[in-house]
Amino acid sequence: MEILMWVFAFALGILIGVLLEKWKSHRSRYSGTILVTESEEKTLYSLELDEYPENLKFKKEVVFKVDASEKS
Repeated sequence: MEILMWVFAFALGILIGVLLEKWKSHRSRYSGTILVTESEEKTLYSLELDEYPENLKFKKEVVFKVDASEKS
């Protein structure tokens, strides 16, 4: 019974570690998204930030995800 408890605790720890690492990498990878909206006349680029704009001036670099799925 004690071995089963240790196996369960180990598996739970692995699962929590993987989920936490995935959550951290997802949240910290991008500072926002650049939305690309195309029409017949023009292409519009919109910036959606995932954090306060004031925080950007304290960073050395930022990374944005590009979402070109919007069409009008």
